[in-house]
Amino acid sequence: MLRLIDAVLNLITILFKVLTQLLLVTMVAVIMWLVITRQVLHRASSWAEEISLVMIIWFGLIGATFGVRERYHLRMELFMKWMPRRPRRIIAWVVDALIAVAGVLLIVGGIPHILLTMDQTLPATKLPGALRYIPLPVTGALIVLYGVRNMLGGGSAADADSIDSHISPSDTPHGGKS
Repeated sequence: MLRLIDAVLNLITILFKVLTQLLLVTMVAVIMWLVITRQVLHRASSWAEEISLVMIIWFGLIGATFGVRERYHLRMELFMKWMPRRPRRIIAWVVDALIAVAGVLLIVGGIPHILLTMDQTLPATKLPGALRYIPLPVTGALIVLYGVRNMLGGGSAADADSIDSHISPSDTPHGGKS
């Protein structure tokens, strides 16, 4: 069952990686246009600023999901090195659970924002205002999926093992004995 979940998550990851690549290329082009219109033509393009801000929101939130998947989130590894293996595994599992809860909060908080802004339009482009908030529940769902997958063994145990492989017995206060 975990292999099926991993296959689905890998497919989702590939799709979102392509989306982020397209967003990055488009953002660079739009921001270049914005700079040219502002600095050369002395008349800033309002649609370009608005679109670039929306794309940055999407790009940042999708990037956060990759951080969860690849376990790039900040952690106090120094303290983990000093702990026996079992507490490290427990802490890694709790961290994954808290990350999944954060994903749920993005979903729960994002949906009302989408509903509140569905009838609004962005001033320059006349696109729906909800476009700014759609990535909240979408990326929240991915963060939940990746966090739960890590809790099931995709990362929590691997985190403890990964830390173990980088610790020499002299690095621990108990001489490498867990």
